[in-house]
Amino acid sequence: KEPTETQTTNGRLGLAHTFNRLKVSPYGLWSRYNYDDVQTSTGANINNDDRDNDVLKGGLRADYDIHPDFDVFVEGIYNTVEYEDARDDNGLNRDSDGWEGRVGVTLGLTNLITGEAFVGYMSQEFDDARLSDIDGASFGAGIKWEVTRLTTLGFNASRTIQQTTSANSSGILQTGGEATVRHELLRNLILD
Repeated sequence: KEPTETQTTNGRLGLAHTFNRLKVSPYGLWSRYNYDDVQTSTGANINNDDRDNDVLKGGLRADYDIHPDFDVFVEGIYNTVEYEDARDDNGLNRDSDGWEGRVGVTLGLTNLITGEAFVGYMSQEFDDARLSDIDGASFGAGIKWEVTRLTTLGFNASRTIQQTTSANSSGILQTGGEATVRHELLRNLILD
């Protein structure tokens, strides 16, 4: 009858330290996804509790400053996905662990336009042997334009692994993009 309501909670903790021209940045991310149950047009209930999960990511990135407007970087990311239910409605354990390795560049194209691009490889292994592991090339690019001191436009594209609770599928490699507008209305009020 209606779209599934979803609540997402995120937390991020990171550090950065520069040694001469080398910047090292370890970080951690936590995300909690909670899906509400919904009804079909016939009134039957669709249980979405088996989609609820927590994602923990840890990463380490090292940037080397070749030129004030040109950096190269390497990044390693590890993740673990834990579902709230031990088994989904199809009897599968969808918990998984994964990793990604990246190399890339960060560019200062002008004083107002910056960009970043990377290529790499990623893999996600599932606890349940009946689910196929997902792996493949990863890539991404983004550009940020500071139109004014208060307004920034951004364009990003990347390839990620997306998991699912659909029967007989572990997930997909997905390529997507986004455009963002960020405006500082007041010092303590930013519109996205």
